[in-house]
Amino acid sequence: MKKSLILLAIGLFLFGLSSTPALADAVIDFSTGTAFIPTPPGPIGTVIYNGSGGPLVGDDLLVGDVLGKETLLHQGHHLVGGSETGMGGFGDLSFQTGNLVSFLGGVYTFGPNSATDAITIVGNVTDAGITSDATLLSGSILSGTFTPGSDSLSIVIANDTKNTTLLSYFGFPTDLKFTIAHGTIHTDDFSLATDGSFTSSDGFSVDIPNTPVPEPATMLLLGSGLLGMGVYARRRFSKK
Repeated sequence: MKKSLILLAIGLFLFGLSSTPALADAVIDFSTGTAFIPTPPGPIGTVIYNGSGGPLVGDDLLVGDVLGKETLLHQGHHLVGGSETGMGGFGDLSFQTGNLVSFLGGVYTFGPNSATDAITIVGNVTDAGITSDATLLSGSILSGTFTPGSDSLSIVIANDTKNTTLLSYFGFPTDLKFTIAHGTIHTDDFSLATDGSFTSSDGFSVDIPNTPVPEPATMLLLGSGLLGMGVYARRRFSKK
């Protein structure tokens, strides 16, 4: 009996070691891909700061590709489409940061946004069976920095929620959470007003990489099980 428990404990331990790296190495990456800016109707993708210490708001940023890297199923690039008028047949990213925290060295820094769905990607992925527009990703922003000189926005995002059909397509549990460490958005045609507000249009490059967050409950359950079996085996041994 003791030998069986030890073998079971070793098996569970090895399973934990093998499954955790698989999740840690996986990435679901939303990006502009081959999406283009249609003309007309004109500029697509705006990043606007209205001044007065308010938030940074982005809208109509093109998303045309979702990449499954080291995913359990369907690795590779998949087209993100969309039916919203004026988006050229691609998906749509929008976001809103929290209020302005600082302006130092020409860099605007914005804080978190406690509102739900502070960043969303809406579109369809026909490869995954998502044939009509749906929310593919939603999450809340922890911080954001915008550098006017490079027209580059860097955002740090808390755990996000993904479309369950998309998660299943890539081979993940539908309740798995992801985190975005450094999403980037590049825009063009920057216009700065004297009051510090600005508008940057023609969003031409989006990259929102996601990595899975290890499930604490699962790891805790595994650890508790191993500990419990160890205590049980020790008691059995001591009685002998």
